[in-house]
Amino acid sequence: MIIHEAETSGITRTSRKYSLSDHTIRTWKLIYKYQGIHITHIPENTMHAG
Repeated sequence: MIIHEAETSGITRTSRKYSLSDHTIRTWKLIYKYQGIHITHIPENTMHAG
């Protein structure tokens, strides 16, 4: 899971590996933290490199 990898390897390293922005991963972490769900559908507007 990308969120777990970001917690262990760091957000910047993980975002580069998956061509995502740091902001996107931080947003996903907040969603997971407060909603407690696995993200199965990711809106296209959050899939941008940063």
